[in-house]
Amino acid sequence: MTEAVYAILDGDRVVEYPVLPVHVLNRSLCYEVLSPVVFVNEMPSPAPDETIVEDKAVLNGVLYIEHRLVKLDLRRRLANIHHLMMTFEKNEPMMGLELKMAGVRNALEAHVQAQLDNAAKTNGYTSINDATSFVNSGVPQYKKEAKKATLLRDSVWMAFYDYIEKAEARQVRYPSSVEEVMKALPIIHF
Repeated sequence: MTEAVYAILDGDRVVEYPVLPVHVLNRSLCYEVLSPVVFVNEMPSPAPDETIVEDKAVLNGVLYIEHRLVKLDLRRRLANIHHLMMTFEKNEPMMGLELKMAGVRNALEAHVQAQLDNAAKTNGYTSINDATSFVNSGVPQYKKEAKKATLLRDSVWMAFYDYIEKAEARQVRYPSSVEEVMKALPIIHF
């Protein structure tokens, strides 16, 4: 059995939500000022890259709430993990954090890969992998560009994994933005 949930309304405006029975007792509220809350659906279980949003509507003095899942963008996910890292003690376990960090790591990897690919495209290649594939070319210019692309790719990924592993282990501050991650890497240009 779930605990009753109420709201305080002013016409169609939500003044306070949620109001639980314990709030009523602690604040000596009169049940007559409270409006019932109806949950239209069950609260979903969010994935590490999602959050729950409550859509609210007032109809005839009743607050109706519908839950839905919303994908968090990479910036918000980084900010959430950064906040958790700053809130908890260094050796204190944080339930579910590893899963959130793995998802963010994957998204950051995709971002870094896109930056490397964009740098290669400025030199006429389709991707960084395309640029590095010419390392054994018989054409001196292609071979030179491939070596440069390979050095860039390797230095960026080495710096990325060194930084992110230290951040996940709390040896350095966890990044709060994509820009902070990119500043820890060599400049992506060739």
